[in-house]
Amino acid sequence: MATSHPLQVTSPSSPSSPRRHVVAAYMDLTRDDCLRLFPSGRLISQTFRLAGRQFFLSAHCNMDQMDTFHCFGLFLAMAKEDEEGGSSSASVPLTVDYDFAARTRRPSGEDGDDEFVSVYMGYYEFRGGKAVGYRNLFGTPWDSFMADGSVFFVDGVLHLRAELHVKEAPFFF
Repeated sequence: MATSHPLQVTSPSSPSSPRRHVVAAYMDLTRDDCLRLFPSGRLISQTFRLAGRQFFLSAHCNMDQMDTFHCFGLFLAMAKEDEEGGSSSASVPLTVDYDFAARTRRPSGEDGDDEFVSVYMGYYEFRGGKAVGYRNLFGTPWDSFMADGSVFFVDGVLHLRAELHVKEAPFFF
């Protein structure tokens, strides 16, 4: 079994959102990590907890939906032990708002720090065995993504962030 890729996970809190229902997971991939994904590899992150469930991120090199070129993909999935009933809450659907972002390099001459830019966002109802993600996260072919001038690599590192927020089910009386 392959080792999992490290993550940094934070759980910001606010009065309207308890810590266990909000997570920001950061995964940094070196250019070499990404090179090893080509042509059809994947890299799985460490698991992290959200609302009592275990999740992980999965980075892929795969073909675009038209099967015309290789591209970089990112997915969020529920860990297998939760899928297979290892947790009594696994059979209860969990709806998660997600926002996948990447830090991008500012063009030369522009002031300020490199910043995270939202790439895709939405929501997904997790039921065992499913994942959500994008086969072509950056909307660009693999060669352009990996090019020396690619804005996605800051000092040779691809910085990814997945912000996740559990959507509370409405209560009916």
